[in-house]
Amino acid sequence: MTHSEDRAAGKGSITMSLKAPEAENVVLILMNARGPATLSWEVEANKHGDGIWSADFDLIPGEYRYFFMVDGTFTVGQGSGQVVTDDFGGKTRILNVVKDSSGGVSTF
Repeated sequence: MTHSEDRAAGKGSITMSLKAPEAENVVLILMNARGPATLSWEVEANKHGDGIWSADFDLIPGEYRYFFMVDGTFTVGQGSGQVVTDDFGGKTRILNVVKDSSGGVSTF
């Protein structure tokens, strides 16, 4: 996971990646972990020549849950962030976005 700053808007551009060389389609699903489950985003990932898929998006500081949908199958991948069980018995990862000392955002 990488990020760059967007200080004026108080959010940062984040890139999340997943290695899935045989996949036909990868979508990143993000949900607000502290609010209504209806606050979610789907971000289409782009495939690169090395079999790595990446999704780029902007987020404001907060706590989010995420997983990838690879050809219709859910996976939490090998990313960073704690794996937790959601309200339906599935697995998601936690993504924390915080404002850093330079005014941008950092993720963990």
